[in-house]
Amino acid sequence: MLIAYIYKNFSLKNYLSIFMFIIGVLFLYLSHVIQFIEELPRFLKWGLPSFLIVLSCLNLYQFRNRFFNLLGNASYSIYLIQVFSLPIIFKFYFIFNNADVFIISSVTFTVILGVLLYFFFERPITNLLKNYIK
Repeated sequence: MLIAYIYKNFSLKNYLSIFMFIIGVLFLYLSHVIQFIEELPRFLKWGLPSFLIVLSCLNLYQFRNRFFNLLGNASYSIYLIQVFSLPIIFKFYFIFNNADVFIISSVTFTVILGVLLYFFFERPITNLLKNYIK
C-alpha cells in the first residue's frame, strides 16, 4: 500500500529509481555474503530491499518486447508448472552437483514448459470460455 501511495502521489526521477534499484539488489546480495545480516529482522533483510526494487521498477521506462510480452502472458502457466518441473530438475542436480547448473536449467525448463502449457492449454481454454460467454 505504501508503494501505491508513493507511486500515485510523488514523481520519482529516473536517477533516483536506478539508485533505489541498485541499493535494493546490493542489499539482497550482501544479505547472502555477510554473516551478521542473517541476524537482521526479516523485514529489513527481505522486505526493505524488495520494497526498493518494486518501487524503482514502477518508475523506469516501459519498453515493448515480444519475448517479455509472451512471458507476461504465460506467467500464470509458468507459476503453475513450476511445482512439477522443479522436482524433475532437482533429480538432475545430484548428477551435476552444481548449483549454477541447477538454477539455470530449472528456470529454463520451467519457462519452456510454462510457455508450452500456455499455448496448448491456457490460451485455447480461455478462448473457448470467452466464446461460450458471448
